[in-house]
Amino acid sequence: MGENKQTSPAPMSLQARWGIGFYLLVLMAALLYLLVTTWPEKAGVSALILLGHPLGKEGRILLLVALTGALGSCIHGATSFIYFCGKGRLHRSWGWWYIFRPFIGASLATIVYAALRGSILTARISPEEMNIFGIVAIAGLSGMFSKQAVEKLRQIFDVLLTKLSEEEEGG
Repeated sequence: MGENKQTSPAPMSLQARWGIGFYLLVLMAALLYLLVTTWPEKAGVSALILLGHPLGKEGRILLLVALTGALGSCIHGATSFIYFCGKGRLHRSWGWWYIFRPFIGASLATIVYAALRGSILTARISPEEMNIFGIVAIAGLSGMFSKQAVEKLRQIFDVLLTKLSEEEEGG
């Protein structure tokens, strides 16, 4: 009978650890800088130009949401990276996870914002009336806790689909 040998995953090389560590550090600094420079100051805020097009207030909020979601994911990724690096258990197979985390966080935060903005609670609130701090906090937390955010969105979607199918059956 053959033995069931379990091989341990390949460790991440020193060069890859330095590269990912530097990537996370630079990306967090860049995201913080962009958040500060994108933040709306007062009602007379100058237009923000992105790829040659001015962003309105709603566009600026969407950009803030995406940046904060990415920052939240960077915080999660950097915390994980430091923990596993310090324990000597950083595996090569996790490299892409660290690279994609900020992009997943930005995308997920945007979807969470759209779900909240499209809900009955906030649909009638203009961008001027919105609490930017609350929106940015939810976006950052969505990035940091993406697994939980996806689960909550799944629950909401299940309820929505159930209601829609009940309306179709009854209607």
